[in-house]
Amino acid sequence: MHQILALFSLWTIFSIDFLGLALYPSYLAIPLLLLKSKIKYPKSITILVLVFFLLSLMAMTTKIHLALDLARGIVMTLYFLSLMTFFKRDKTIFNTIDISIIILVIYGCFQYISFLTGNQEYGAWLHSKINNDLYGGPYDVRSGIFRVSSLTFEPSYFAFTCGIYFFITKRKLVQIFCLVGYFISFSLISLYSALGLIGFCLCKKIFKMNLFLYMILIFLAHIVFVHTYYSSLASLDIGSTFVARYAGLVKYLQSSGLEFIIGVSDTGSEIITIKRAFSNISSLVVNFGVIGILAYTYFLSKVGKTNNMAVLSMYLYGFNYYYLTGWPSFVVFVYMIYINEKNASNRKSASVCDHTLLQFRTNNFESTQLNQGTNLSSPGDNLYR
Repeated sequence: MHQILALFSLWTIFSIDFLGLALYPSYLAIPLLLLKSKIKYPKSITILVLVFFLLSLMAMTTKIHLALDLARGIVMTLYFLSLMTFFKRDKTIFNTIDISIIILVIYGCFQYISFLTGNQEYGAWLHSKINNDLYGGPYDVRSGIFRVSSLTFEPSYFAFTCGIYFFITKRKLVQIFCLVGYFISFSLISLYSALGLIGFCLCKKIFKMNLFLYMILIFLAHIVFVHTYYSSLASLDIGSTFVARYAGLVKYLQSSGLEFIIGVSDTGSEIITIKRAFSNISSLVVNFGVIGILAYTYFLSKVGKTNNMAVLSMYLYGFNYYYLTGWPSFVVFVYMIYINEKNASNRKSASVCDHTLLQFRTNNFESTQLNQGTNLSSPGDNLYR
């Protein structure tokens, strides 16, 4: 059952709003967590959670609206632990999420074809029945570029999912699907993320820069950008785009002293939370100051030691929408990167990159082990057979 629930994790259209919280079908696995015992808590995850809870409690003394963010954080933590509980002995989650992505892209292609053939009502039907077009809708045309949202709230959600998962999956076929999804949901945010990834490859090759330092450099570059160019760009026709992304950084730069370290105590009429469309980084520094952004950056850099591109993609996309970290897909992706990192450290000589095109494998590490004359497949790895 937990495989089926995980399958729905990336399909945000099926969430239900409950007292301001977006609840997803995959969260139904959380109560089952209570039936399990002997859970080992990863050190990096534990540190982030404790820092987040501590900072949230401190910030709530002046910003009571963060109580909802704290509740979301608790739900996301419990969901992570439920994934650890159910998938710790096999790697079927890789099979499950690969299938989820394939279905996501196939439905997106159906929407795209429906629109091009003049039958857009077919591609919009599911959104109209489930989502009532409250969160963006099935289609979008921006700067003359037509985009679809598939089984997510809006095209940007679809773009985030495919853009990040491309660097997580090791199957060439699924990467091809991710590329298709990337283009039919095309977003300027995706282009921005791609440029950031290219920049990291260059900095790593030329200056031997590590991931943590590069992410801090990106943050500082945005600070300089907001301080220097934001006011002039905000008055242009595309100004609303910059306001949505950088308004939090503007408020942060207007602070001083202790607020610069622990967050802004008074944001005026603006309520900046996970739910609001301010960027990850804007919201983090406003609510938790330098401590918050350092904790978040350190967490991603530690989790993604063996997959820099995946966590950097998360980080770059997070500059544009804070609610990325309110999705179960964020939790699933972090868990999959963490599991790959953990297994890589246990198999230092193993390679997870030698996959052939169109090859479905029963385990993300199976081909390497078979080459060594060892069969580590488990009964739970039969999803593709």
